Amino acid sequence: MSNQEFQFFLKDNIDELTLITALSDVLGFGVASPLHYFSNPDGIAQITTFDVGFKCGCLVTYTDKDKIDEQIVALALAKKLHTELIFELEKSDKWLHVQPTGEQREVTVIDIDVGVDIAPE
Repeated sequence: MSNQEFQFFLKDNIDELTLITALSDVLGFGVASPLHYFSNPDGIAQITTFDVGFKCGCLVTYTDKDKIDEQIVALALAKKLHTELIFELEKSDKWLHVQPTGEQREVTVIDIDVGVDIAPE
């Protein structure tokens, strides 16, 4: 098995335990973080918070036999956490912007001071 990874940013800061619990529920396998570690997780979440733009960034590394569907994971996380998010698309230089309502569109992301935000159209 090889390592896989994906990253996303949430519009709001989310408690780390709430986030890794939601990730575990959505992905169907155990996800831990450096602050909330348990034995033999299938995924590790590295979580960073920012003061501006999308306030909570997360890089998830996992070893799993199955490939995740980016759009399904992004939509499920936005609904479960009740916040908008941007999810890096693997096969594109675009990101998927998802609202908690399920509305989604592809966007370009820009770096701002200490964080990221959606580029103006």
